[in-house]
Amino acid sequence: MTGYSVFVSPHARLDVIDAVEWYEEQQVGLGSDFAEAYSQIQDRIQSNPHQFPRFGRQYYRALFSRFPYAVYFQIVHEEQLIDILAVKHQHRSPRHILWSLRRNRG
Repeated sequence: MTGYSVFVSPHARLDVIDAVEWYEEQQVGLGSDFAEAYSQIQDRIQSNPHQFPRFGRQYYRALFSRFPYAVYFQIVHEEQLIDILAVKHQHRSPRHILWSLRRNRG
């Protein structure tokens, strides 16, 4: 699908910044690798958001291939918008992630 715009919520932006900083502290250059992986997955989401599995009833989840993280988003069809709500470590409980998505929405 084409024609979708992407909006990255302030919460998701902070999630990415936190992860980049953490990885950079672990090893120089690893934070940049995470940022690049995030950029690539965001491009994949924008090019075809329906390729990713649903997470709950109204969200989707796109997994990173190299890092244990996932991008959580919703598709607002009326506005042709992909709303990226969070970027979370995969070891977070699904219940916590759903709570966070609901809280951060809108």
